Amino acid sequence: MCAGGVVVLLPFALWELTLESTPPLTPTALWLMVLAALLPGVVAYWVYGWTQKVLGASRVAVTLYLGPLYTAVAAWLILNEPMGWFHLLGGLMILAGVGLVMAQPSAPHKA
Repeated sequence: MCAGGVVVLLPFALWELTLESTPPLTPTALWLMVLAALLPGVVAYWVYGWTQKVLGASRVAVTLYLGPLYTAVAAWLILNEPMGWFHLLGGLMILAGVGLVMAQPSAPHKA
């Protein structure tokens, strides 16, 4: 998947480098790019795999529904995006759904 993404995005990245409006590649920018690649690309997958071992695949899969909630909170905290009533209502619905699934007892294992 990574190689496919590179093949698709490389022409656009090269084209963007030719534009005058492209910001210079500073050490800070390079560090932020590396950080943006490593955190989601390595750490998030490691944590996801670890939680699958601890909680089981079916319960961890439900937590993927928290993505929009994380995104809305991050946009509010980092980008100062306004929080609307629909964010709060959607967040409550997501948390309620995840809570209901997590509260269900897991199926007994057959040996």
